[in-house]
Amino acid sequence: MKSRMSPCLRPRPPASQVKQLVLGERKGAGFFGAVYVVKNYAELEPRYKRGFDGPIVAKFPHALRFLSFLGPIKFIKKSTLRELDNLRFLEKHWKSIQQSPEFPKGAAFSNGRLPVVPILSVISTKGGTALIKPLLEKGKVLFLKDIAELVEKNGGKLPDSYEGVNMEESLRDIYMLVQAIYKTVNVDGQPYSSDIRPPNLCFVRDPGLVKQFGMSKPGFALFELDQIPTRRIPCLSRAFIEGDTTFEKYRDQFLLYVNNRK
Repeated sequence: MKSRMSPCLRPRPPASQVKQLVLGERKGAGFFGAVYVVKNYAELEPRYKRGFDGPIVAKFPHALRFLSFLGPIKFIKKSTLRELDNLRFLEKHWKSIQQSPEFPKGAAFSNGRLPVVPILSVISTKGGTALIKPLLEKGKVLFLKDIAELVEKNGGKLPDSYEGVNMEESLRDIYMLVQAIYKTVNVDGQPYSSDIRPPNLCFVRDPGLVKQFGMSKPGFALFELDQIPTRRIPCLSRAFIEGDTTFEKYRDQFLLYVNNRK
């Protein structure tokens, strides 16, 4: 699969500088989009990779099943851009979030930036707007199935020490970050409810990726900064995040979900 590309938020480069974005294996897909490996990542200009020299992926909005001939549907395209908007929005509030009493002071990301898979660049293509991100390779990152194996070996609990990190404390740091965001940031008069459901979490362990994430040590991170619409789906936020949900309750729900992934 090939598509012409140009920066979405910058002037289009001269035609001679425009490359082909060659897509390979599909790494994942959801309702709103799909993620593909970029096969020719080494040929892309450095500005598309923002200093990252490893393999990358492109996340595209996609059409609903049976309607693919229409191309990317408008509200699905907007969902891709919303991921970028959410990141920029929370980055603007980052200093306030760090000053919140709930913010975890000793977390891997305390003196860095939001612990989320970085968006290296935004590219406009015929197939829709693509978000360019680092490829998260097995071994360098622990996915839910990998975490489930660790939990099983550890008697149903997160290990006290993995890569020199207490995994339960790292999970608590993510939980407290979300609490800090909830107490600090408002959207349309409502607290910002971040998505920390288990499928949106991974554990970053590779030193190069840890650095790319802006973290000081291995730890849990988010795939994306999505917002749960609490007014429309209140059960989701109550089940996993704010208000009267304690960390212990969240941890137990996380472990229950992970154990079902074995």
